[in-house]
Amino acid sequence: MEAQELIRSGLELTDTLITYLAKDAVGSEFLGSYIGNGRTAEDLADKQKVKLSTLTQTSKDMEQAAEQMSGRAEKNNERLGSIFTAIQSLGESVTRIEEGQRRYAEQFKSVIAQTMEIKKQIDGIVNISEQTNLLSFNASIEAAHAGAAGAGFRIIANEVKTPVREHQESDGQNPLRHGQAVREHLRA
Repeated sequence: MEAQELIRSGLELTDTLITYLAKDAVGSEFLGSYIGNGRTAEDLADKQKVKLSTLTQTSKDMEQAAEQMSGRAEKNNERLGSIFTAIQSLGESVTRIEEGQRRYAEQFKSVIAQTMEIKKQIDGIVNISEQTNLLSFNASIEAAHAGAAGAGFRIIANEVKTPVREHQESDGQNPLRHGQAVREHLRA
C-alpha cells in the first residue's frame, strides 16, 4: 500500500510542477525542451535497441555459420584422411607389384640363361650326331671299297648309324628345332 501512495503522490507532484511551469513562459519553454529531449532520448534508445537487436541476431547468425564451417572442415579432414589412407594403400600395392615383377624378371632371366645352356648342349648333340653319321657314312664307303674283307666293318658302321636314325625317327624332328621353338616362345 505504501508503494501505491508513494506513486500517487509522485504523480500529483509531477502534475503540480507541470501546471506551474506551464503558467510561466520560461518554465513552459523549459518544460517543452525537457519533454522534447526526453522524446529524442527515447527515440535514440529505441533506435539503439533495434541496432543492438540486429547486431545480436547477426552475431548469432555468424556463430551458426562458424559452427557449420567447423563441421564441414571436420568432414573434409575425415575425407582427406580416408583419401590419404587409400593413397598409402595404393602405394603399397604398387610397391608389391613392382617387387613381384622384379622377381619375375629375375626368374625369366634365369630361364633364358638355362635355355641358352640347353641350346648349347643340343647344338653339341646335333654336332656329335652329324659327325657320327658322317663317320658311319665314310665307314660304309670304306667297307664297300674293301669288298668281302670289309663286311665286318660294314656291320659296325650300320650299328653306329642305328642310334642316330632311331633318335631322328622317335622325334620326327631335329633336336635343334625344339631349341628354336623354346626361344621363340620365350621371346613372345
